[in-house]
Amino acid sequence: MENPFFTLFETDAEFKKHVKHEIINVKSNTLIIQENEPNLHIYLIMSGGVRVTTKTEVVGEKAMSPGLCDLGKGDTVGEFCLIDDEPASATVNTIEDSKLIKIEGKSLNDFISSHPNRGVLILRFLINRLVLRVRQSGNAVKKLLVWGIKAHKLDQHM
Repeated sequence: MENPFFTLFETDAEFKKHVKHEIINVKSNTLIIQENEPNLHIYLIMSGGVRVTTKTEVVGEKAMSPGLCDLGKGDTVGEFCLIDDEPASATVNTIEDSKLIKIEGKSLNDFISSHPNRGVLILRFLINRLVLRVRQSGNAVKKLLVWGIKAHKLDQHM
C-alpha cells in the first residue's frame, strides 16, 4: 500500500498547514525515540533508515537490545502516539544518515478527526503497517519457540 503521507505533504496545502511537522536531517546513530520515554511524534522516513530495538533483561542485571526490525524510505515509526499516551514501546536509532518528517501526533489526530475522507486513508495505511508488524512479530516468536524446543531437546519428549 502506498504511503499517503508523501502525497499529502506534496499536494495538500491544508494538510501541511494544519499538521505540525518539520523536516529533519539526522546523522547515522542518532536517537529518534527512546523506549519507556514519552513520544509525541510520528516519523516518516523520506530517505535513509532506522533500527527498532528493545531492551531485554537476560540474566540478573545483564541486558541486551536485540534489533526488532530495520525500516527505510516510506516507513513510519512512533504511530502508537496516535492511540495512547503510554511511553514508547521500543527505541529507534538511525542506521545511516536520514531525512525524516517529524509529525506532531496531536495535530495529526485533530486533522484525521476533522477531515475523515483523508483521515481514513492515513488510518488505513497505519493499520496495514501495524498489522504487518504484528504478523512479522508472531512469526519471529514461533521461530524462537521452535528453536527453544529443539535447543532444550524438548521435541524428543513430544
